[in-house]
Amino acid sequence: MIRQQLSQKLLQRLSPQQIQLMKLLQIPAGSLEERVRDEIEANPALEEGKDEQESSEAIDQELADYIDEDSYLQRKPSKAKQRTEEDKTIPVAASTTFSEHLNAQLGVRDVDDHLQMLAFQVIGSLDSDGYLRRDNLSIVNDLAFSQNLTTTEDEIEKAVELVQSFDPVGVAARDLRECLLLQLRRKESTQSIEEAIEILEEYFDAFSKKHYDKLINALGIDDEELKLIQAEILKLNPRPSSGFAQHVGLMTHQVITPDFKITNNEGVLGLTLHARNAPALRLSQSFKEMIEAEKRAKPESKSAQDALVFVKRKIDSAKWFIDAIRQRQITLITTMEAIMSYQEDFFLTGDEAKLKPMILKDIA
Repeated sequence: MIRQQLSQKLLQRLSPQQIQLMKLLQIPAGSLEERVRDEIEANPALEEGKDEQESSEAIDQELADYIDEDSYLQRKPSKAKQRTEEDKTIPVAASTTFSEHLNAQLGVRDVDDHLQMLAFQVIGSLDSDGYLRRDNLSIVNDLAFSQNLTTTEDEIEKAVELVQSFDPVGVAARDLRECLLLQLRRKESTQSIEEAIEILEEYFDAFSKKHYDKLINALGIDDEELKLIQAEILKLNPRPSSGFAQHVGLMTHQVITPDFKITNNEGVLGLTLHARNAPALRLSQSFKEMIEAEKRAKPESKSAQDALVFVKRKIDSAKWFIDAIRQRQITLITTMEAIMSYQEDFFLTGDEAKLKPMILKDIA
């Protein structure tokens, strides 16, 4: 049986502009630059540059407090100082290779030239994890063949001990057990440290295979003491070379560009949004002139009308994109201002103890 029914429904659907804005909000500043370039290539009605004619719009007025002649959009506090050249310096993450770090320490040690040369060979024999996998006899032979240098295994052992005293702790160990022991012996002696050393020296196999009952019976300790020993061992670094570039060719100088910058000017916080988050875009002047000319000409042919529709569509798309970029700037600034206000004590003092627990609903 067929029935007809009348019902009312309330639906909420996102407009194309809202969808575009949501996508733009999710991408970082580096990806935003690529997204803008793609949009400019796809839409000839969009171009880079500041449109002075649109400066009176309400959305521009809302951003006016953040505009600076530098490459930043900045909220200027009432007592803000003038930006200096040092403020414009971009921080660079510098890298040092693992062997360079060790050789620098060898250079300041007061040792004779012979031992220094042996230690230099030991450093060159380390693998990518910072371990010395070659035995002393092999290093003796390496020196004899490559540098025509005569030495003994005992002298190589002294050079190994010298390198093992370098930072990071655990370097030039022959295996994981020795690497962990070197780190524990460098720590301040406590009961847990001494018991951890004993476990690694006498019961390393049982510990690595998690035979904890055997350890408890052998050492005469309880579960809580074993947990403390485990905690000390777990703090150790099994890869001494971690954090260093292995080869000069792998060294990278990464430019760190923050999305925001917060300054403390005599107790007044200032918020800065980097210009990468605020690209200057405008409608193409040639497209504006084109549509004005088409309007004056009053096209009657279908091809001319199609061309006018195409131009209008591209201009509308460009306006939507420009508006989405500006709304993104406002959203970023508003969100960061809320975070800055919520964590004001931390930003004023830099004391991590004054950081408040913060979740999404605290800022939303």
